[in-house]
Amino acid sequence: AGAGSGPEERALHQAISDAVSGPQGGRETGLFDLSPVIDDSPYFHRFLRLRTLPEFRRLLGSQWVPFVEWGIVFLVLSLCVSLVLAATLLLLPVAFARDGTGEAATIPVAGYFTALGLAYMLVELTFLKAGILVLGDAILAAGAAIGGFSFFSGIGSAVSGRWESERTMRWTFAGIAVCVMAGFVALSAAAGPLLARGWEARTAAFVAALAPAAFLMGIPFPTAISRLAAAGGSAIPFAWAVNGFFSVAGASLASIGALWLGFRWTVAIGAVLYVMAGLLYRRVGREVPVRADFPEAVSRPRGDG
Repeated sequence: AGAGSGPEERALHQAISDAVSGPQGGRETGLFDLSPVIDDSPYFHRFLRLRTLPEFRRLLGSQWVPFVEWGIVFLVLSLCVSLVLAATLLLLPVAFARDGTGEAATIPVAGYFTALGLAYMLVELTFLKAGILVLGDAILAAGAAIGGFSFFSGIGSAVSGRWESERTMRWTFAGIAVCVMAGFVALSAAAGPLLARGWEARTAAFVAALAPAAFLMGIPFPTAISRLAAAGGSAIPFAWAVNGFFSVAGASLASIGALWLGFRWTVAIGAVLYVMAGLLYRRVGREVPVRADFPEAVSRPRGDG
């Protein structure tokens, strides 16, 4: 008989396959996640399933604490704390902004700046995490990613005054989504060949991959602030609050997304959020506030001097 054709050989082959890949369905039903680590989610310590914590505690009793991967638990808790603080502190600017104007509390303004805050952090921090593989050093990757995004987004903000028309901004948001995905896919595909190059070439390639997206990502925030200013400016504090606090939440969500979804899905969510922001852009700053304590402003014809 040929090799592997007998029942013993087949049984041995099946046992080895089960040992390597796990029994069918074992990865989904077990207490631990035994999926192999890949470059898209390179976390060897991510074996804990949060949904199995009650069962884990029941089986081990008082001995369960040392066996839990607390880093993941605290990461989720940090997200919860960030969301609670964001929800609480957002009530203050909303309460002040609603005094005399309905503009600041509109859903488009809240949705637009929420999407910008979350999307920017998801994209930036996912590029940072992917850059660790390419550059081989977390500090260097952080410097290149944060510095690169800040520099090129700053340039985008500086020239944003030329991009305020709705037609131009539609292309801007589409360009952000395309550049984010194209830059990340190109960086992932080139990671293997780049590892054989010096750190200068790897750093240059990394910055080149993020530069187009970072430049365009610097445009949506100041252009929307300009539109709000032209509409009276009362919604600007509210917009800053929404964007700032959801940026904080986005930092935790980027890490959680990288752990459970992988880099590509996390950065794709960021790209989709930019598309959603683009759909809301034309409605930002459209309503002009009318204060109740100035009734003459309502009755006066628009053509009066």
